[in-house]
Amino acid sequence: RQLDTTHQRKKKYSRKNKAFPPGRTEIKKFLHTELEATLSEEKTTITDIRDEQAHFLGFELRMRRKNRFLFFKNALRQAGGKRLIARPDKTRLINRMYARGFCTKKGKPKEVTWLSSAEPQVIIERFNAIMIGLAQLYYGWITYKSDLNRWLYIIKFACLKTLACKYKTTIRKLYKKYGINL
Repeated sequence: RQLDTTHQRKKKYSRKNKAFPPGRTEIKKFLHTELEATLSEEKTTITDIRDEQAHFLGFELRMRRKNRFLFFKNALRQAGGKRLIARPDKTRLINRMYARGFCTKKGKPKEVTWLSSAEPQVIIERFNAIMIGLAQLYYGWITYKSDLNRWLYIIKFACLKTLACKYKTTIRKLYKKYGINL
């Protein structure tokens, strides 16, 4: 009788057989034998997203338990499940905005002095392009759309501070002169 090799390959992982989650060596072995791929030791981090968040391609991924209550047979019952939460990677975004001069290391917006010599239209177009790029990258994939507000705030106020630096004035005076829809 011939054994089904695909069934043998599908090993059940559970806490009872102490093989959950698979370790780095098991994953490395699987990648090498089955996919003929290698695992980069210095770049690879294996994270159980039920316990802590994982950083992947500019996103912070974690699992959250959903607590729902259902009314069933005259009693209130709890029905749970799990939900994947995807958010923009905070540390990566702050480091990138800091490197480009849009904010401090702590994430506070600041003026971009090298850009303050450009025409106001060019300054606004450049910052708008960055805001549109952020929205296009994250909007369709993140769980809570309001997570973008912090990053858009940094870009918007960096633009306002750059314009204020150009005209040697304050943001408040810019708002008075040009209105809220600057």
